[in-house]
Parts: sequence; C-alpha cells; structure tokens
Amino acid sequence: MFQSATGGIIDLSKPSSRLSLTEAVSAGLIEKRIVQRLSNAEKAFKGFPDRHSNSIIPLGPAIKRGLCYYESGTRLLEFQCITGACVCQTTAKTSRLRHGSDTVEKL
Repeated sequence: MFQSATGGIIDLSKPSSRLSLTEAVSAGLIEKRIVQRLSNAEKAFKGFPDRHSNSIIPLGPAIKRGLCYYESGTRLLEFQCITGACVCQTTAKTSRLRHGSDTVEKL
C-alpha cells in the first residue's frame, strides 16, 4: 500500500519509473484481486474524483466529504507524513513538511 500512496508501484527492473495500479497488474507485479484495496492509496496521491463538483480533490477534503473512509484516510495521511511530504494533487508532486499546520489541513 505504501508505494500506491506515494505515487505508484515500483517495478524493480525499472526502478526510476512508477506504475499505476492498472499498469502494475498488466506487468504482473500485483494481483488483480488486491487492486480495490490499493485504489484509495493511489487516490491519496492522485486525488479523489468528486462527482458533485466534477473535480479532483485532495485526501483531507475527500475524507470530510465521505469519499474515503476516515480510518483508511487517516492512515494514508500518516503514510504521507512518515515519508516527510504531503501530496499536491494539482502538480502530482510532494511538498516537504516544514510546519504540519501550514501544509496539512486539519481534519
């Protein structure tokens, strides 16, 4: 789950690139049966689709709107904090944490 939450599945034969869940299944790196479990982790990095606004929203607001379960969402936020960065969905880049309250929206 950690690789999904931080930008993609790493193929050890090509460690410089990260694969989406679909690409990782096609490459035989993960089994199709666990894709659903990893889907929210991938969305934590890429953003959650919000049907009401037709936009992609970050993990914090997705938890507030019920698009992600609170328990799994907070674990995904913890993964991002443990790796020392929060994900900006508009740029798909990570931002280093300096002051948690400046970067991470409080739930």
